[in-house]
Amino acid sequence: MLRHRILFPVVYPFFLLPTFGSSVGTKLAVLVACPCLALAINFRAIGRIVVLLLMALSTLVPLLLLVQTAVCSSPVYAMPGSLAHCVAQRSLTVLLNVCLLSSVFLLATANEWRGSLVTTINGMCLPRNIRVMAIVSGAMIGGFRRSMFRVYHAFTARGEAMPSVHWRNLIVLPTMLGAVWAAELNGVVKRVKGQWSSDTFWARYVPADRPIDSACTKSDVLVLSAGGLLIGVLLVSFRF
Repeated sequence: MLRHRILFPVVYPFFLLPTFGSSVGTKLAVLVACPCLALAINFRAIGRIVVLLLMALSTLVPLLLLVQTAVCSSPVYAMPGSLAHCVAQRSLTVLLNVCLLSSVFLLATANEWRGSLVTTINGMCLPRNIRVMAIVSGAMIGGFRRSMFRVYHAFTARGEAMPSVHWRNLIVLPTMLGAVWAAELNGVVKRVKGQWSSDTFWARYVPADRPIDSACTKSDVLVLSAGGLLIGVLLVSFRF
C-alpha cells in the first residue's frame, strides 16, 4: 500500500486523455468505467452529484441544439448534408466530451469525498487559490438551488406555476430562472462585500498551509490501476 497520496488529484486528468483525438469506443469505455468505479467506491457520496449533473445536462441540451443549429445554418461553418445531420454530428461530439468530463468528476468525487466540501478540498494537494475557488463555486451552487426552491414556491403561491409536473411550468420557466439568477447574484455581491473579502474568514476555512499527505486507500489503488490501464490502451491504440 502506498504511504502518500502524491498522485492525487493529478491522476484524474489522465482519464480525460480520450477527449484528444481518441476513438468513440475508447471514450465510451471511459464514460462507462468511471461511473462504475465511482459507484463501487462510494455510492452515497455521489447520489446528489448525479442529480446535479443530470439537471445540468438537461439544461445544456436545448441550448446546445440552438447554438449548433445557428452554426450549421451559417454558410461559413455549414457541413455537407442536411441541417439535421450537421446539428446531430456536432452536438453528439460536444455531449460525449461533456459526459466524459462528468463521469471523471463523479469518480473524483467518490474517491475524494470526506464528508464536507471544505474538508474534501483542503485534504487535496491543491494550491490555495484553487481551493478557494472550489469552495466559492460550491457555495454558489448551493445558493442557486436554495434560490430555485424559494422562487418556485413563490410562483406556485401566486398561481403562476403549478405545484406538480405540468407543461404550463415551461412557460414561466425563463422568468423563474431570471429571478433565481438575480437573487443568487445579489447574494453573491453581499458575500463578496462581507465574509468573502475577509482574510480571517479564509484563514479559518482554507488555511494557507498545505495539507499533510495521508496514506493511500484501497480505492486509491483501484483508481491508479484504472488510470494505468487506460494509458496502456491509449499507447497501444496510437501505435497501431
